[in-house]
Amino acid sequence: MGILRKTANTVRGFFAFAESFKEWGLVDYLKDPWKVHRGFTKEMVELCGINRSNQKEFISDREHNSRWPFNRPYHGAVSDKLALIRILHQYKECMPKYYFFIDKHGLLPLWDCPDDGSLSTRMDADAFVKLLDREKILVIKPTHSEVGIGVMVAQKKGEIYSINNEEYTIAEMKECIGQAYNNIVTEYVIQHDYARKICPTSLNTIRMLGVWNSETKQFDIIRSFHRFGCNGNVVDNVGSGNGVLVYVNTETGILERDGLINTKKEGDRRVDHIIHPDNNIKLTGLVIPGYLDMKEKVLKIMNENSYLRYIGFDVAITDDGFRIIEANGSSTPTVAQVRGGFLKDKRMRELFNL
Repeated sequence: MGILRKTANTVRGFFAFAESFKEWGLVDYLKDPWKVHRGFTKEMVELCGINRSNQKEFISDREHNSRWPFNRPYHGAVSDKLALIRILHQYKECMPKYYFFIDKHGLLPLWDCPDDGSLSTRMDADAFVKLLDREKILVIKPTHSEVGIGVMVAQKKGEIYSINNEEYTIAEMKECIGQAYNNIVTEYVIQHDYARKICPTSLNTIRMLGVWNSETKQFDIIRSFHRFGCNGNVVDNVGSGNGVLVYVNTETGILERDGLINTKKEGDRRVDHIIHPDNNIKLTGLVIPGYLDMKEKVLKIMNENSYLRYIGFDVAITDDGFRIIEANGSSTPTVAQVRGGFLKDKRMRELFNL
């Protein structure tokens, strides 16, 4: 088995090298071979300002991905959105309500599904429509996905049903939901007024990226950034093609001057003094309400789950506190290193075993 595993790793390494060489080309390879040998993408080099003199401060995409998942053997606790309850079982006030899990066998009622006496172990799409009639707006999202892929927002306004602002008949709605296998249905979290004013179409979350500190035996917040949708997008992730990301000062909860913008799926651009493209609201200098209290509780939750070593919580600020929308076992290495390479930090070198 050892020989087979070594051979497989060699083959994977060859194809990864070939992919990097294809992206950069012969001229760039001859000029800066480290880009190909270490597996940096053009996007990371450009956005993070990586050059020959500082490249050892950064973990490349290839190096990062080859070490993933970072929370073995407990990766499922942060990769499966349905498993979030395992981490937050003592903090239900910090969670959205979970209503259904959907697979080919139908809708499985979850812990927050209202019971009017008709609940069974499996329901059909009629149960979803009945719940939507009551709640008026619901979120449907895959249990395993990234950058907001597959997220749907279902609404009922008057007698009109819609998904992601596209009108549906009841029959179409039932068909769509009935086939949304491996999705969960949750409440639509009403975000704080400051976030609604900036972008009302998306739930605008804050990534709280925590890493285990082996010296203090506690988690530290290594990065924090606030995402906002734009152009009517229902998700806030810049990777979705219509989003804004602003870095957060983790000690004050104030939005910094630099960040990323991606509009009309034209690719991420690094910007100073960010202004939201939809409404010209200045984001730099904005103080996130309740950030420090939220950070304290997020760190408490992380420390209570220290069988994990690297956690990214996506948090929405609400009028009565905050909700942890999902957990992640890593963060895109390009986005996370725009403000400085991870390998300058002992905690991250330990995580990556570098």
